[in-house]
Amino acid sequence: MSATPAWLASVEAMLNRNIHAQSHASALLGRVEGKSLQVDIEGLTRLRATACGGRLVLLQGDDTPADAVISDRKSTRLNSSHL
Repeated sequence: MSATPAWLASVEAMLNRNIHAQSHASALLGRVEGKSLQVDIEGLTRLRATACGGRLVLLQGDDTPADAVISDRKSTRLNSSHL
């Protein structure tokens, strides 16, 4: 596994600071402990957010199956521009 890019580590740190500063956010994160969300942006990147140990962990390019996936396809972006 490659190292987390600096920009992604900064985003992860900022999100976790804000989550831990709010008890409601911490409680919500606890409800999804062990779950992951993958965001695929075709031609750009694949990001994974996983609730682990009371923290949100962000990874780039993880190929393991996610619990939920959001996918952006170029054809969808092009078609939606005609709306």
